[in-house]
Amino acid sequence: MISYVLALMLAAGPASADKLALARREYSHCLKAFMDQSVKDKMTKEAFATALPTACSDKLQTFRTYSISSDTAVGIKRAVAEENAASEVQDLMANTKELFTDYTTPEPAPN
Repeated sequence: MISYVLALMLAAGPASADKLALARREYSHCLKAFMDQSVKDKMTKEAFATALPTACSDKLQTFRTYSISSDTAVGIKRAVAEENAASEVQDLMANTKELFTDYTTPEPAPN
Protein backbone atom coordinates (compact mmCIF):
# COMPACT_ATOMS: atom_id res chain seq x y z
CA MET A 1 0.00 0.00 0.00
CA ILE A 2 2.75 2.43 0.91
CA SER A 3 4.59 1.83 -2.37
CA TYR A 4 1.35 2.47 -4.25
CA VAL A 5 0.81 5.76 -2.40
CA LEU A 6 4.45 6.72 -3.00
CA ALA A 7 4.10 5.97 -6.70
CA LEU A 8 0.97 8.09 -6.88
CA MET A 9 2.71 10.97 -5.09
CA LEU A 10 5.59 10.79 -7.55
CA ALA A 11 3.13 10.81 -10.42
CA ALA A 12 1.53 13.95 -9.00
CA GLY A 13 4.71 15.83 -9.78
CA PRO A 14 7.49 17.36 -7.76
CA ALA A 15 5.75 20.66 -7.02
CA SER A 16 2.81 18.95 -5.33
CA ALA A 17 5.05 16.50 -3.47
CA ASP A 18 7.34 19.35 -2.37
CA LYS A 19 4.40 21.32 -0.95
CA LEU A 20 3.11 18.26 0.88
CA ALA A 21 6.57 17.45 2.28
CA LEU A 22 7.02 21.05 3.42
CA ALA A 23 3.59 21.11 5.06
CA ARG A 24 4.29 17.79 6.82
CA ARG A 25 7.68 19.05 8.03
CA GLU A 26 6.24 22.36 9.28
CA TYR A 27 3.46 20.57 11.15
CA SER A 28 5.92 18.09 12.68
CA HIS A 29 8.25 20.90 13.74
CA CYS A 30 5.35 22.79 15.31
CA LEU A 31 4.29 19.71 17.28
CA LYS A 32 7.89 19.25 18.45
CA ALA A 33 8.13 22.90 19.52
CA PHE A 34 4.83 22.56 21.40
CA MET A 35 6.09 19.41 23.09
CA ASP A 36 9.40 21.04 24.03
CA GLN A 37 7.60 24.01 25.58
CA SER A 38 5.19 21.69 27.40
CA VAL A 39 8.11 19.74 28.88
CA LYS A 40 9.77 22.99 29.92
CA ASP A 41 6.50 24.16 31.51
CA LYS A 42 6.20 20.80 33.34
CA MET A 43 2.77 20.17 31.86
CA THR A 44 1.06 17.00 33.07
CA LYS A 45 0.48 14.13 30.65
CA GLU A 46 -3.26 14.68 30.90
CA ALA A 47 -3.01 18.39 30.15
CA PHE A 48 -0.65 17.70 27.26
CA ALA A 49 -3.00 15.08 25.78
CA THR A 50 -5.88 17.56 26.03
CA ALA A 51 -3.94 20.46 24.50
CA LEU A 52 -2.17 18.56 21.71
CA PRO A 53 -5.12 18.21 19.28
CA THR A 54 -5.58 21.99 19.09
CA ALA A 55 -1.87 22.85 19.04
CA CYS A 56 -0.58 23.93 15.63
CA SER A 57 -4.08 24.01 14.12
CA ASP A 58 -2.98 26.29 11.27
CA LYS A 59 -0.13 23.94 10.30
CA LEU A 60 -2.45 20.96 10.68
CA GLN A 61 -5.00 22.45 8.32
CA THR A 62 -2.33 23.26 5.73
CA PHE A 63 -0.94 19.73 5.95
CA ARG A 64 -4.40 18.16 5.64
CA THR A 65 -5.21 20.33 2.64
CA TYR A 66 -2.02 19.40 0.78
CA SER A 67 -2.31 15.74 1.73
CA ILE A 68 -5.88 15.46 0.47
CA SER A 69 -5.11 17.49 -2.66
CA SER A 70 -2.08 15.35 -3.42
CA ASP A 71 -4.07 12.13 -3.10
CA THR A 72 -7.07 13.32 -5.10
CA ALA A 73 -4.78 14.68 -7.84
CA VAL A 74 -3.66 11.14 -8.57
CA GLY A 75 -7.14 9.64 -8.55
CA ILE A 76 -7.62 8.61 -4.95
CA LYS A 77 -11.23 9.12 -3.87
CA ARG A 78 -11.72 12.06 -1.53
CA ALA A 79 -13.02 9.94 1.34
CA VAL A 80 -9.93 7.73 1.17
CA ALA A 81 -7.68 10.79 0.88
CA GLU A 82 -9.29 12.23 4.01
CA GLU A 83 -8.76 8.92 5.83
CA ASN A 84 -5.11 8.89 4.74
CA ALA A 85 -4.59 12.42 6.05
CA ALA A 86 -6.36 11.64 9.33
CA SER A 87 -4.27 8.51 9.79
CA GLU A 88 -1.02 10.38 9.26
CA VAL A 89 -2.10 13.12 11.68
CA GLN A 90 -2.98 10.46 14.27
CA ASP A 91 0.47 8.90 13.81
CA LEU A 92 2.22 12.25 14.23
CA MET A 93 0.22 13.01 17.37
CA ALA A 94 0.81 9.53 18.81
CA ASN A 95 4.54 9.89 18.25
CA THR A 96 4.50 13.32 19.89
CA LYS A 97 2.63 11.93 22.91
CA GLU A 98 5.16 9.09 23.21
CA LEU A 99 8.06 11.54 23.08
CA PHE A 100 6.42 13.72 25.71
CA THR A 101 5.99 10.69 27.97
CA ASP A 102 9.62 9.68 27.40
CA TYR A 103 10.86 13.16 28.27
CA THR A 104 8.69 13.52 31.37
CA THR A 105 8.92 10.05 32.91
CA PRO A 106 11.71 9.91 35.47
CA GLU A 107 14.24 7.15 35.00
CA PRO A 108 14.32 4.55 37.75
CA ALA A 109 17.11 4.92 40.26
CA PRO A 110 19.99 2.47 39.89
CA ASN A 111 20.11 -0.36 42.41
